[in-house]
Amino acid sequence: MNTLSKAAREWFASSNEDLRGATALHGLGSKEYLRLVPYLCQQAAEKALKGYLVFRKIKVVKTHDLRTLSDLILPLNPELDAILKEASQLTPFATQFRYPDAAKGEPTVEDSEFALRVAKQVFNKMVSLIPFDSSFKF
Repeated sequence: MNTLSKAAREWFASSNEDLRGATALHGLGSKEYLRLVPYLCQQAAEKALKGYLVFRKIKVVKTHDLRTLSDLILPLNPELDAILKEASQLTPFATQFRYPDAAKGEPTVEDSEFALRVAKQVFNKMVSLIPFDSSFKF
């Protein structure tokens, strides 16, 4: 069994940080910050997938496309197909609401809630697949 490397820990810690930030911003209930929530959720899911790939000693590709990352994980864990398909729906949030010239409207509360739900599921599932040791802390 692989042990959790420093690099994998860093990916998971960064994912957790983005997820906590998205949760906090969503909790403010302010439209001013709503645009950031889907982006942070996409980032959290991306980093959780990359953390798992690093744990499995698979080269992490530089991409924000969650389908590309999922395609690297599926041969190892075919039972994750449903959650990885759902995760890939977060890919557009990497840019969709982030840049003024690329925005396709404003994110809705439903967009944020969907993104939070999926990002939390992805994070929790990836973490459940790794061994914990006493030095692993978020």
